[in-house]
Amino acid sequence: MERSTQDIQIDKLPYVPSESPGFVEGYIILLDENFTDGNMPPTGDWGSWELNQTNQDETWYIDTSFPHGEPSCATVHRGDSIELQDEWLITPSLDFSDDTEIYLRFWWYAEYYVSAHMDYIDLNVSI
Repeated sequence: MERSTQDIQIDKLPYVPSESPGFVEGYIILLDENFTDGNMPPTGDWGSWELNQTNQDETWYIDTSFPHGEPSCATVHRGDSIELQDEWLITPSLDFSDDTEIYLRFWWYAEYYVSAHMDYIDLNVSI
């Protein structure tokens, strides 16, 4: 499925306060994904995301239950599974060679018990 410009921003675009979701004036967007193309993992001309699945029953999927912005988000549900679950959703490689400052911004939602009490959630960033 082809992506429209509404689905993803991958070029270095000028900052437009009324349109850009950023917190630093003058920044440029290198990747913006809202999971509306129906593919999991997302694909596009700029590169494909990678999904590493360890649990046969529960892994990443496109969901509309708790998106920060309409209509979709990426979700991984633990469910009733007692199997190992170490699901990864990895962005395409991004080139930061021309950048002196990099800001990462993302939105996430998790059930308190899963994220805080049981410490089942990890976020890994490699630069």
